[in-house]
Amino acid sequence: FQHTLAIKKDGTLWSWGKNDYGQLGTGEWYTLNTPTQIMEDVISVAAGTYHNIALKSDGTLWSWGYNTYGQLGTGDTQISNAPVQIMEGIEIDSMSCGNAHSAVLTTAGDLYMFGQNSSQSNPVLTPTIVLSDVKQVQCGNVHTIAVKNNGDLYVWGANNRRQCLPGNTELLNLIEPTYFIGGVDYIASGADFNLL
Repeated sequence: FQHTLAIKKDGTLWSWGKNDYGQLGTGEWYTLNTPTQIMEDVISVAAGTYHNIALKSDGTLWSWGYNTYGQLGTGDTQISNAPVQIMEGIEIDSMSCGNAHSAVLTTAGDLYMFGQNSSQSNPVLTPTIVLSDVKQVQCGNVHTIAVKNNGDLYVWGANNRRQCLPGNTELLNLIEPTYFIGGVDYIASGADFNLL
């Protein structure tokens, strides 16, 4: 939202910008105007509004930043201003972060979700499988979309701006992954919209 992350060719991860909730991962709370190295051997990173998740070359997964809804996947709501390891022993393919929720896809195609659960009363503090046989996932601000290996697209979360079910003006929230359309190859999400 107001911070930036960059991975250099040598695998170092750098951050800068606002740091209200420790989202820079420096171990401090200060805003930074210049890039500062926070990790090494990083191959992928996902940024949410105030939290982030990074995958290292050794397969370990790390998260840091705002955690009021459990979006760090640590099993609690403790904010962390430095990277903490999560989901140990699970082979990770990719990650995506929304405003206050996170999605992690394993190499086996299992999709784990955690964090804010606006359409239900309680946040999900521990990574939980919500869908299997998935090849890609994208988080919007408060919605998520995922494509299965057979090309079926599933959507869930807020639908207040028709970001899940275009044309449906009555259903404001989808509380579980819901089939939308088939034949999808690639997806991308913005805050309140999607591209197929």
